[in-house]
Amino acid sequence: MRQTALTFKPKSIADRKETFIKAIKAINIGRLILDETEIELFLLHWAAVNPGGLKMHKEKFKTWEAVARLRTWEIKTRSKKKRDPNLRDYWDPNFDKKLADPQLQVNYRKHLKDLGFTISYSPGAGETIKPPK
Repeated sequence: MRQTALTFKPKSIADRKETFIKAIKAINIGRLILDETEIELFLLHWAAVNPGGLKMHKEKFKTWEAVARLRTWEIKTRSKKKRDPNLRDYWDPNFDKKLADPQLQVNYRKHLKDLGFTISYSPGAGETIKPPK
């Protein structure tokens, strides 16, 4: 007799989780995006299994790019750690003008740089602040 249907045994959740953890750690070692504690938090979040026990959190999304997720995680954790509650996380020229102390303006620009903004100066246009890409 000829068998027409292929029998396909899906990988268990434990195997998929182990493969995912190894892949993320390998990517991070190559690029040094997050430190060890942040990687553990990242994996704890994205490798969490749903209540039914069938899928990890990352598997619920149609598209999932590891490097992009790691970079987003890094940007968010960096901004949470260094965030000054008195400074805004976006460029606001009116807010900048209201800062009376020049040191506060320097701190605001440094804060924006830490968030990924690019600050440049040209004699014709003056100071230009662009959001992160």
